[in-house]
Amino acid sequence: MSNTDKKSKDNFPQKENLLELLGESFSGPSKVNLSHEENRPHFIFLECPITMSDSHWDKLARRLKEILERKDLIPLLCSPQLSEREKWQRALDASYWPFDSAEAKIEIKNKTKEPSPLLKKLKEELHNRTLSDGESFIGFFSSGSTGTPKLILHRTSSLLQATYTSGKILNLKEQDFCFSTLPCFHMGGFLTGLRSFAFKLRQHWCPSYELNQKLEGFYEEHSHQES
Repeated sequence: MSNTDKKSKDNFPQKENLLELLGESFSGPSKVNLSHEENRPHFIFLECPITMSDSHWDKLARRLKEILERKDLIPLLCSPQLSEREKWQRALDASYWPFDSAEAKIEIKNKTKEPSPLLKKLKEELHNRTLSDGESFIGFFSSGSTGTPKLILHRTSSLLQATYTSGKILNLKEQDFCFSTLPCFHMGGFLTGLRSFAFKLRQHWCPSYELNQKLEGFYEEHSHQES
């Protein structure tokens, strides 16, 4: 390991868990107050704007921390335009947190008296893993390019490991610039946000159609500074 790599690693020691990483910036009482089946995890859709800003990411990260602190909730990051959301909410008996709302709410409840056998089995498995391993999860949806979007659950420990591993491979340093064209309900956009926390980056959120213009302005500004 080179001296540069070692210095980078020493400056950004890996946090023990995702809550510890988010907790460096946010604290306060939870606004999530949902009643649901005891001793079973409950899914909650966490809406993310398609075009992010620093303030949007701050709000999203704060809400994510509040949900994960509950231990019995599993956030599912989604686009406000997800056409399948209502169907997924019914299938998962999930709550919903609109981005423009201060608190989570139960918008659609499962119409059946008993959850489906698959949902019951999934919740039992997640519950057992939470108890035995102390693990927590975040859900993402696939793009839907091959049909109905599919729910993919990621362990928060895996997301944290990916954050630090990719950051060290890129040899990120404090105040490096980071451009993100992906929304936070996309895995790439979400990890970009986590890296900005972990490595104290200066992050620039912009939709893909603005990227060339942003990059040209960035290079022009810094070429003048260097000359």
